[in-house]
Amino acid sequence: MLKLIFGLLFISAASAFAAQNNLFQEFDNQVSIGYGMWQNTSGYGTSDTVPINSWVYSTSNILNLEAERLMDNGIWIDVNANMAFGSGPVNQNPIIGSNGGTYQLSDYGVNGKVGYAFTLANQHLQITPYIALGINNLANSVQYKTSTGNLANSFAYLGGAGARLEYRINSTILVFGDQLVAYSWDQSGPRNGIAPQNEALLTSTLGAKFNLTQNFQLGVRGIYTNTQPQATNSSPGGYMMQSQNAFGGLVTVGLNY
Repeated sequence: MLKLIFGLLFISAASAFAAQNNLFQEFDNQVSIGYGMWQNTSGYGTSDTVPINSWVYSTSNILNLEAERLMDNGIWIDVNANMAFGSGPVNQNPIIGSNGGTYQLSDYGVNGKVGYAFTLANQHLQITPYIALGINNLANSVQYKTSTGNLANSFAYLGGAGARLEYRINSTILVFGDQLVAYSWDQSGPRNGIAPQNEALLTSTLGAKFNLTQNFQLGVRGIYTNTQPQATNSSPGGYMMQSQNAFGGLVTVGLNY
């Protein structure tokens, strides 16, 4: 009997939150396309034969497709398909020498978040804890090319959890922050003696949405990712560049529905 009572109370409380999210739905029910820039910092980590500060910086263009939905019952879903491509290294690494070089690779993936939105403060504040799942390639923007070819060019599964905080200023402007803690599992297997490149990721996002008309939305966001490599990056066959951190931003245009 007590379980039934507590269950009914929980359902009632959840319904109370969900019944008052229509003003946030005006921002979060949207599809958009975004374009921006991304800078990635890569290095050889703590290799015994290469200095730890042998960083290489590269820039990329970002293309992002997003579909977001906040349901009446409070469930929030966000799916992003993204690609980084283009410009290439900002600097060359003097350690590499004549047998290899840095070069730009496309970086792409599909990532989704599913959570439950708690709407507070008369629909001015919304907190959404979520889980994240995705699949991404392992280009990491910059790699070291030796006579053996690419040392990693496969894909990784991503899993994690996070939370999004949104503040609705008025019917036109909403600002948000998002913090994701995730882990990336390299599915390529050992390549030329180099272990799979699993990574721990901390991704912070700050952004804003502007509903310029009833169905047209403009957005901006800045993103910073700190990467913690979890595996060695060297073997007798060569070295692999490991991503250390990256930051960038993009502008989005979309339709509300």
